[in-house]
Amino acid sequence: MDTLRYTGPHLSRGHSASAGIDLYAAQPAIVTPGMRPTVVSTGVRVALPLGVMGMIAIRSGCAAEGLQLANAPGIIDPGYRGDIRLLLIAQGDRPISVTAGQRVAQLIPLRFETLRLEQVVELPESEDGRGNGGFGSTGN
Repeated sequence: MDTLRYTGPHLSRGHSASAGIDLYAAQPAIVTPGMRPTVVSTGVRVALPLGVMGMIAIRSGCAAEGLQLANAPGIIDPGYRGDIRLLLIAQGDRPISVTAGQRVAQLIPLRFETLRLEQVVELPESEDGRGNGGFGSTGN
């Protein structure tokens, strides 16, 4: 099992088997609909192992109130060592208050592969035969 090393406020999971690690707002903020995203610091810095990225997602309770991430999902690369900041936007017609210490988002560690890039003139046929079909092409 890999270890997530971090600095800053205490990190926690809702349950021992939860995929997401809760991220807390380090300062209060008011997120206003129709405005540029509000940047909210978590005060957390992480050292993800090579081959592991951190996906940032809004907590479902916050989403139910209309709070969203402007860049959902956010991506934390393994080499990044800066403060994890959240770009928050408000859906709906009323401002949303975020309090210092509020659980706002989750960091979900995911393994990934770094692929070699190769530009080609034409793509090979897909193994499953799907081809160019998209946006509802597989039916309802």
